[in-house]
Amino acid sequence: MTVQLKSMSIQTARLVIATTALLCCTSPDIAAEPGIPDALLTVAERSDFTETSRSDEVKGLVDRFAAMAAHVRVYEIGRTNEDRPILAAEVDSHWAAGNKGNNGADDRLTILLLGNIHSGECAGKEALLMLLRDLTLDHKHRWLDDFRIIFVPNYSADANERMGALHRPGQIGPNTMGLRENAQGLDLNRDFVKLEAPETRALVKLIDQRNPHLFIDTHTTNGSRHRYALTYDVPHNPAAPQPQIDFLRGQLLPEVTGRLAEDKIDTFYYGNLNGDHSRWTTFGHQPRYSTEYVGLRGRLAILSEAYSYVTYRDRIEATKAFVSECLNYAAEHRDTIRTLLADQADSIAHAGSRPVVGDRISMSAKVEKFDTQVAIKGYKATTADQEPSRKAKNHKVDFFGKFVSTRIVDRPFAYVLPFEESRVADRLRMHGVRIEQLTEAIETEVEVYRARKVERASKLFQSHALVDSQVESRLETRRLAAQSYVIPMNQPLGNLIAYLLEPTSDDGLTTWNFFDRTWRTGADFPIVRIRGPVKLPTMVCADIEPAQKLDLDRIHGSVGRVSFDNPFTFACATSFSVK
Repeated sequence: MTVQLKSMSIQTARLVIATTALLCCTSPDIAAEPGIPDALLTVAERSDFTETSRSDEVKGLVDRFAAMAAHVRVYEIGRTNEDRPILAAEVDSHWAAGNKGNNGADDRLTILLLGNIHSGECAGKEALLMLLRDLTLDHKHRWLDDFRIIFVPNYSADANERMGALHRPGQIGPNTMGLRENAQGLDLNRDFVKLEAPETRALVKLIDQRNPHLFIDTHTTNGSRHRYALTYDVPHNPAAPQPQIDFLRGQLLPEVTGRLAEDKIDTFYYGNLNGDHSRWTTFGHQPRYSTEYVGLRGRLAILSEAYSYVTYRDRIEATKAFVSECLNYAAEHRDTIRTLLADQADSIAHAGSRPVVGDRISMSAKVEKFDTQVAIKGYKATTADQEPSRKAKNHKVDFFGKFVSTRIVDRPFAYVLPFEESRVADRLRMHGVRIEQLTEAIETEVEVYRARKVERASKLFQSHALVDSQVESRLETRRLAAQSYVIPMNQPLGNLIAYLLEPTSDDGLTTWNFFDRTWRTGADFPIVRIRGPVKLPTMVCADIEPAQKLDLDRIHGSVGRVSFDNPFTFACATSFSVK
């Protein structure tokens, strides 16, 4: 057994040798990868790519990494519904030098890599653990000059423990894998607006605190048959800043695709073929999805989808290679990315401070085809039900991956919520939105929505009857009570705020039943809009005081359940906000 010590300190090297020797004594049948100690192999590697790691095995491995290297630390970002730790492993070269790694002069990018949001799609988890090991063993790795990297490899830890052989029919390996849903029965990749799951709340809190420049969410797809080892995608929502999408679609991903092709790894944009192989269609634009949500926050977000029908080992290797090449490109363009995101954050905040006529935000969208057809690497169909043969065939198709707005709203100066809507204010706080309160009553002109039509879906989705609203608006002078919540739009999350609060949003808080008790056809919407700059006497609130008497209907809604299990405390710092 050999151990590579070229870029490791003497102290670290001794620890590796000691750990390796211990594993040799206790696990003689484990076959090591060349140059990698048995103690540092993933479960996938140790099992010859037939198994995936359980949560305690992930914890054991990342703890060993942290024990070996001063530039690796492991911490909890939260706890699951069944009280398992949600672990993050962070790699930061400044720690090894005795620095905190977050000083004002630091111009590195923050990267967030997520695995196991759907625990049956476990290739990402194993690939991220292998990448983390590479960085553990090499404290002079090229990325460490450009990044601090946060790994969350086993995000849905409860679902990961529910191992079974039939959770992903048709997927090639491993022998058993976890479930798609968490212990509450929720799909965590549909929860980024409503924030019902403790996992989502913990991850969104991490995103808000660390504000990663680049987020990559690793999945496995079992859709239509094709010849790509991995497909990928970028945010689709027209409300997301276009310069970020243009950078990903026009620069980063084309270059990454070319580099992977040189290594014989075929990749393309995520999609599925229809029955007659005439169109290739991507997934939705709603911020309930992780990458759409992060994109709407104004950050770079990439979806990675390894392919179920290639071998488990190939899925892991393709995911590792794809993430690596994305990071390589980001390192080469670090300054461009940092400037791009900073400029967009400033632009959105500035736009909210003095809204101008014609500045509109998309609230709903539909998918359309791009102008040019594409050739999809697929297989020749041999039967009426389109079961593919092993014979390769490229299909020239319309690519339905372009989203265009179907509803838009003018950007307001601020939203105002009555004090009674403290539950909505608290959900905004979970998203990292800055919230203020009026310190005294004020009379001002506001825009009021009235519901022309409110429809609730007849079929539940994620235990919710989703709401679709059509409204008309009017201007009137109102007296806004003291303690009303003010959500100013002069903040980088302005586009996200609008998407959450507008009743015509196709994936906002109205969609997810937060206003069901009063919102119906003919009713006024409880939130009003201030269209232009107004001087508002406010205090900035860190936490939200509960203002509502809870009953089962308010907690769970008339149909479906909406979580309201978060304790509140009231802590407001008085200030005046002069706009």
